[in-house]
Amino acid sequence: MWKSVELALVTIFGALGLVYTVTVGQIGQYITGIPGANFLFIIGYVIFISSQFLLYKGKKWRYFVSTVLFVLLITPTNFAGAPFDIIARIPIIIHAFFADLLFNSVYGFFEKDNKLLWWTILLSLEYNILNPFFSILFYSFLYPPEFVETFTNAVLFMFPVIVIESIVGGYVGYKIYSRVEKLQKD
Repeated sequence: MWKSVELALVTIFGALGLVYTVTVGQIGQYITGIPGANFLFIIGYVIFISSQFLLYKGKKWRYFVSTVLFVLLITPTNFAGAPFDIIARIPIIIHAFFADLLFNSVYGFFEKDNKLLWWTILLSLEYNILNPFFSILFYSFLYPPEFVETFTNAVLFMFPVIVIESIVGGYVGYKIYSRVEKLQKD
């Protein structure tokens, strides 16, 4: 059974993702007009993702439900696809399902060895590197080749930024988690 704190976290992170998307996350595409340019500003999402996984403490499906809520909330924006195009956002949901299953399954191993910082950095790297490639694979079946090529080129061009922001965001997410844990103990 889910606790009220967990439901609150799921809702808060879904809403925070929407606020970040509306205020910062979609600026890259608005400025350049290039699909995939939003990867310039993924650090906020990385912080949300890593903080969520750490705060859920290995409990499955909390992150997945939060991501489904987030995807439903961002449907009117141009983040991860054209506005109101739910099909373009399906790769996010699919990857969230597998990431939730994988990373929450190994959470206990990293927690008992006190290596949650490495776990969250690994999680951030995997999530933010594979998510665009899930999208490319999915888009290649549904969208024109010109769109897929433009998106693929943007992802490849932004790859160093994605890696750096994933590492930094994972670290910041861990620091936020550490501070929350310290506040709960006091």
